[in-house]
Amino acid sequence: MRIEIVIFDGFDDLDALAPAEVLNIAAREGAPFDVELVGVRSPGLVQSAWKTQIFVENVLGKPDAVIIPGGGWVAKPAHGTWAQVQDGFLPRKLAEIAPGLQWAGSVSTGAMVLAAAGMLHGRAATASQGVLEELRAAGSFVVPQKVADDGDRITAAGLTSSLDLALWITDRFAGAEIAARTSVAIGYRPWDEVWTRGTAA
Repeated sequence: MRIEIVIFDGFDDLDALAPAEVLNIAAREGAPFDVELVGVRSPGLVQSAWKTQIFVENVLGKPDAVIIPGGGWVAKPAHGTWAQVQDGFLPRKLAEIAPGLQWAGSVSTGAMVLAAAGMLHGRAATASQGVLEELRAAGSFVVPQKVADDGDRITAAGLTSSLDLALWITDRFAGAEIAARTSVAIGYRPWDEVWTRGTAA
């Protein structure tokens, strides 16, 4: 399973790097994951909200799955998720590749990018507290849990929920045994709060 985590100037470090590390550790434990941080438009340096610089060799292609991190929405800065939605390129690209994805995920305000792509309308979702009303206004059924798994849409709330997201993805697509070993490897108890269709919100 090819999983591309899309980063852009202003992304939140933990939202992207935590899932990348957890999913790579899961791959080491036997999960069938091929994980890469990719850019939006072109290869090159990407700077996070906390000034971490990462060189990406590739851009979003046609993966099996995609994760969109949050960062930079509430204050509407020049970089981050708000800027990506205003630019429109990333939401259009996501809408284009959506039919071929096994699933699409997000962390924090990354849900607003998926929403802008039309991928969360009528779907259960969660995000960071600061954008829940906007997510609801965009047509999502907002749930309070840290992770919302609505089949081919898997969203997570803020920051540390990125760990829960990655461990839940590991559990769902690689099995409980590999997820448990990954949890031990990172020293984190996983997915205490996951909403799945058929459970009470």
